[in-house]
Parts: sequence; structure tokens; C-alpha cells
Amino acid sequence: MGCVLGVCAAQVACCCCSTACSLCCSCCPNSVTSVMTRLMYLFLIVLGVLTSSVFLIPQVQKSLSKSVNIPFYDNSVCGIIQLGKDCQKAVGYQSVYRVWFAFVMFFLLMAFLTLGIRSSKDCRAYLHNGFWFFKILIIIGVMIAAFFLPATPFTKIWLYIGTVGGVIFIMVQVLFLIEFAHRLTEALLNKVDDIKCCGFVIVILCLIMYGLAIAGVVGMYINFTVSNACNLNKGLISISLFLCIVVSIVSVLPPIQAANQKSGILQASVISVYVIYLNFSALGAEPVGTKSWECPNNLSNINGAGVAMLIVGIVIALITVFYASFKKSHEDVGVIDDEQSHIQKVADDEMESVQYSYWLFHLTCMLASFYCMMVLTNWFKPDTVNNGFVFAASWPSMWVQVVASWVCILLYMWTMVAPVLFPDRFSSGF
Repeated sequence: MGCVLGVCAAQVACCCCSTACSLCCSCCPNSVTSVMTRLMYLFLIVLGVLTSSVFLIPQVQKSLSKSVNIPFYDNSVCGIIQLGKDCQKAVGYQSVYRVWFAFVMFFLLMAFLTLGIRSSKDCRAYLHNGFWFFKILIIIGVMIAAFFLPATPFTKIWLYIGTVGGVIFIMVQVLFLIEFAHRLTEALLNKVDDIKCCGFVIVILCLIMYGLAIAGVVGMYINFTVSNACNLNKGLISISLFLCIVVSIVSVLPPIQAANQKSGILQASVISVYVIYLNFSALGAEPVGTKSWECPNNLSNINGAGVAMLIVGIVIALITVFYASFKKSHEDVGVIDDEQSHIQKVADDEMESVQYSYWLFHLTCMLASFYCMMVLTNWFKPDTVNNGFVFAASWPSMWVQVVASWVCILLYMWTMVAPVLFPDRFSSGF
């Protein structure tokens, strides 16, 4: 068993090693299996992203829009619309919907099958940790079947379901983001006395986060506002900037610091960056218009911005799923020292209890699938035009993300204020 930087090469997140590289830890097979299982499910989501991205390639969309062999391609898709850009996008986006329909159904099935599992000795635990060939076959089978679903009413119904799932996942992201920021700050502060550079690291991280937030605000003002229009955008950007400033100030107030020692400027900076990202994505999905309160620009007018936002959204989704699955197991892992062999063994073989909730993990993956689907289709809403569909930016998709960013601020503000208002109930903070 090799050792890389003092960590067992055979496992990444499940075991603690001795300080010397030669005294690498001994890993329980079940522990390694647990880690590999979660990585495999993450791989499935990545596979979904890659598969659905194929249908976003203009050449593929063009070929699909000219084909008459696609099961869902009929007069209800493009109708009498000429085979142009709108029709190509409609066919491509509907294909993306069907790809993620298969993944959502798969994770929903797995959540149902793994509900209530408390130990790896449960026979259903094998369904979670193995049978990967058959799992991939199930996904492919459901995906093929989904392409036989008619364009109506599947497209609009699935859009609304996907929007709700995507928004819920945004809330999940916020909760984990707040928790991660708290843990990071706590870990760095605990090391300040021993490692002098930890305080410097906190300062640098804060500067980087606020630098990105400021860059995002400036970018929104430049790209999504003009001098004689875009009044709505100007107001939304200003509100977001104001809210970020407020939470940053509140996070360092003495009463907040006294009630919750984990609270600090680093968390506020991380939340600020995420809020600005949501606002950038929201304004990018806003319909263009000519009225004084509307704006003539969105992401389609900025070269490369759409792809960049797509990549950022997918990466955030994958990190969220990764963190959600590994954070609890990291808390529950026990380390046993074997004095005779000078080896540390990990007591997380899941024989007594599972490291993480299987069904909640699959539920998180299902919500992540919804979110990936909405990000890949730019939260666009299918509209009926000349008896056919065009996917276009819509006000609901824009407002969903704007409101989500405000909810992010409110949630973070609550984690700071609650210990002050209710010290008995939240004596240990968040």
C-alpha cells in the first residue's frame, strides 16, 4: 500500500495516517468501498453532464432538428417554425430534459430502495454499494424510454418540476456553504496559535472572496446595464451589493462574535460571492427588452459568459454532493491506534452503523440532477409559438434565482442572529 504526502494512496477521505510516511494506515475494506461508492455516484452525475452536453453542441442540435426519426420530434416540437436556431435549441434542450429525467428517476428509485438502512449488514446495502453495470443499464434504459415521451405535456410539466428541484438544491447549497465556511474558519482559528500563517490565510481568503464579489458586481453593471435603460437590473444589483455589505458588517459585530465564535468575515465573504454568482446567473437569464426598466443584454450577448456560468454551476453542484456525502462520515470516523504495529486503523466499516444516510445521499443526488438540468438549459422556459416550442429566457426563471439569492442572505443572517436572540436554544451556535 503506497503513501502519498502521508496519506494512504488506497483511500482519500476515510482514514487518518501517522505522521511518518512509512507508517501508513491500514484501511478497512468496507471503508474503502464506502468512499468508492460515493465517488461512483459522483461519476454518474458527471456522466450525465457529459451526455447532456452533447445535445447542446450546435452541430448535434442541427442534425437532430432535421431528423424525422426522433420519437418526440413531431409537429408539437417545432410545428411550422422554420428549421432555424430556435428549433435547433428546442430539440437540444428537450433532449437534455430527457437525459436528466433518467438520472432523476434512478436516484429517486435508489432513495426508495435504501430508505431505513442502518448497517452494511442490511442486504439492501449491496444495492447501494454494487451492481454498477446494472445501474448504468437502468439509466440507459430509462433514458431511451424518455425519448419516446411526447413533447407535450412532458416538456412544460418537467420544467416546473425541475425548477422546484433546482431551487431546493440551491437552498441545500447555501446550508452546506454556510456550514463549510463555519468549519473552515473554526479550523483556521484553532491553528492560529500553533501556526502563525493561519491568520494570514484567513485574510488572504477574505480578500480573494471579496475581490471576486466586487468583480462580479462590476461585471453586472457593465454587461447588464446601460445608461438610459435597465433600471430593474440597476436596482437588483444595488440591492444585492447592499445586502452583502450588511451581512459583512453584522458578522463582525461584538454581540454576534460573543454569541457565536464561529461567525466571522470569512463566512460573510463566501456567502457574498455565492449571492453575486446567483445574481449574475439570474440577470443572464433575463429576457431582453426595449422598455426603460428592461435591458437589451443577457448572457447570450456576452461571448463565453454562458459557458463559464454553466461550468461554475456544475462544479458547485458536484462539490455540494461531495461535501454532503463526506462531511458526516468524517465526523463519525474513529481512529484506533495499534501500538504493536504502529499503525492507525479506521473504525468506520459500517458494520454497526452506516457512515452517512444512503437515502438522503440519493435524494441530494436527485436534487443535484434537477439543478444540473436547469443550469444546462439556462433556466429557460419553453414557450409555444406557432404551435411549436422555443426555449427562451423568461422572467420567472430570472426571479427564481434572484429570490434564491435573497433567501441565501436571510439564512446566513439567521445563523448569526439566532444565537443572540435565543441564547438558550442556540447556545452552541451553528
